[in-house]
Amino acid sequence: MPRLTAGSRPGPLLGVIGLLSTAGLVTACGLAVPTAQSGAPRAATAHTPAPLTGAVIQQPRLSVSPPPHVIGSAMRPLWQGAPWDVFTVSDGLVIGRPSVAGRNSVVALSALTGAGVWATQIPRSLPDVLGFVPGGSVGIIEAGRSFGRAPTAVRPEATTEIAVDMATGRQLWMARLSGLSQSPPIVVSGNEVLTGSPAGVITARNAETGRLLWTRPRHADCARLAVASPVDEGMGLAGDGALVAASFECADGSVVVQRLDPGTGKPAWTWSSPPATSPGAGTYLTVTGVASAGDLVLLTGQVTPDATPLARLVRHAYLWPYRLGPLLDNEVVLTLDATTGHPRWIEIGGQLEDFTLTDAAVCEVANTGLECRDDVTGAPTRPVLVTGHGGGGAPPYVNDGWAGISGSLAAVTVGPFRSGEVIVELVPVRGRRPVGRAVIDIGVTAYRASYQTYVVGAGTLPGGGIVLLLRRVDLPGYPLVALRVATGR
Repeated sequence: MPRLTAGSRPGPLLGVIGLLSTAGLVTACGLAVPTAQSGAPRAATAHTPAPLTGAVIQQPRLSVSPPPHVIGSAMRPLWQGAPWDVFTVSDGLVIGRPSVAGRNSVVALSALTGAGVWATQIPRSLPDVLGFVPGGSVGIIEAGRSFGRAPTAVRPEATTEIAVDMATGRQLWMARLSGLSQSPPIVVSGNEVLTGSPAGVITARNAETGRLLWTRPRHADCARLAVASPVDEGMGLAGDGALVAASFECADGSVVVQRLDPGTGKPAWTWSSPPATSPGAGTYLTVTGVASAGDLVLLTGQVTPDATPLARLVRHAYLWPYRLGPLLDNEVVLTLDATTGHPRWIEIGGQLEDFTLTDAAVCEVANTGLECRDDVTGAPTRPVLVTGHGGGGAPPYVNDGWAGISGSLAAVTVGPFRSGEVIVELVPVRGRRPVGRAVIDIGVTAYRASYQTYVVGAGTLPGGGIVLLLRRVDLPGYPLVALRVATGR
């Protein structure tokens, strides 16, 4: 399942280049999983925030050497963090799950200082935190437990959604989720929390109280897929402010997409793909994200056995850049106009990408590189960037990405890869000229990791600027380094 990260929109980048050296030892290790749904809400137990075990408490010993050239403002280190799994960077907070504090807690650090802001402990009956959905003043924790028998059939599944105050981490309410899913569709839209079930039923609750507001069944003309497993990932849900869209995979091999009013659940429009024309064929697309600023609905997935017939129905059609990997002719990225529901453009052939909607563009990132396309036309907004990482390269945590994208800036690690240093390339989402390059001197250690170093996330900082999160793989436990990039108008 592709992953979406949210891109904010600060002013244009002034420029960055720097030489950084880092020191500071952190130990401990952990591994993470991805994302959760409905029933009558009950009041969440009030938990006193626990100490931020495994989070950054002391300032790291990081220093900046004068760079050989400086373009505009400089990149500078902010803090170095203990190993933990990051879910999101939102509203000046880095939110995730600490490795050493256990699998059933969520912590928030200041993106600017690395200091602990809040921590919340999940009840012991829900030992696995699978994800976190930010949304204004309220965030949703997706929690659950493992099912199946060892050694091969054990899988963590989300069973409960827990609402927390984004400013304090105080738990507000919790509700049982319907069905089993590792990545249940949940959206916070204004003062409503919308949750989808594997059966395609959407439930809306008051974000502050958990009070049930409305429910809506799946589209009447879209019979549910027949699956042998209780885990059905055949629906999607995404939101950005008042823009909410849902998708449903249907038994006839088609997909139905609707724009919904978050206050009532009523559809503004419905778009359907053509039904399958042969056994085994079908359109398996899911709403991955929406963007109010670009008036865009993004669908990703597969059209089997070949996506070419669907591409003929779309005005602008493109192929995945061969420089980023082999072309898979049934993999599809499809965008719809959020006002009319009409298709805008389609891309065929991508694989294993993360998506960020930002600066009126759709950016696709794989470990091998980055491409960005215009929201309306699908035309490239910048040249394809190749990182030099080999196929299959990955950072050590499941929720880690391969890039940091925020507003008009994208940052990735690139070759040449030398022992003791990391090169971060900064490029605009729109434009041809690179913004800058930072050489980070991490020093040579005896520790040998089987993973690769990536910029794994980004977000805006209070007062301006962008924070980039780099995952170190040269130290045990793979700590984070937070780097600041200045922006301005």
